[in-house]
Amino acid sequence: MRTWTEENQLFALGCNRGGVEEFEKKVQYSGLSCICGPSGIPIAQGPEDKGSVIISDEVDLAEIPDPSSKHGDGIGTGDQKHTS
Repeated sequence: MRTWTEENQLFALGCNRGGVEEFEKKVQYSGLSCICGPSGIPIAQGPEDKGSVIISDEVDLAEIPDPSSKHGDGIGTGDQKHTS
């Protein structure tokens, strides 16, 4: 997820179950839910092996780059030049 957020320059939230549950057998869930910023760096992360937890943090939408300045070739602005 960290790579995806950096490549797409967006915030993302990854939810994952954590802790141990017993059904017919013991099942371990890894946890580590997280919120990642557009740079790929986690800004909040849940514990590895606890049960239900809530993670939260504030995000600054100004961290998301302006999509019109992302590409120097006009991609995304409607100004593409097609060549054959």
